[in-house]
Amino acid sequence: NITIANLSRVRLRLGLYQVYLQEWLDLFPRNQILVVRLEDYSQNPLEIIKNVHQFLNLRSLSDGEHKKLMDRPMLNTRRESDKKVGGMLQQTRDLLDNFYRPYNIKLAKLLRDQRFLWNDKVKRNISDNE
Repeated sequence: NITIANLSRVRLRLGLYQVYLQEWLDLFPRNQILVVRLEDYSQNPLEIIKNVHQFLNLRSLSDGEHKKLMDRPMLNTRRESDKKVGGMLQQTRDLLDNFYRPYNIKLAKLLRDQRFLWNDKVKRNISDNE
């Protein structure tokens, strides 16, 4: 199904996490959903993987399995051609922060977790080269 949203290069809707999560929470209890921030995974992937395994009641991975996971290349990175453009303009970052703020406030309340306001320094320190 092709829609205008699918054809648009501006994909603001993808960051409306609260909207999508609320739909899932209407169907499933909160204790059956684990929400992980990419920033947290990027800062400490091994810890997040352990948390996911524990949440899913999976066996712990061996040191060798952990190493194999950690040695895999990152997939959610900027393309080489995009790196030449440089970092995001502060004006653009401010515009996006203002757009997402009401949704992030609702998300933080929904999850009872202030990290989802993205006020922490981790958000600001993600390399523009990644």
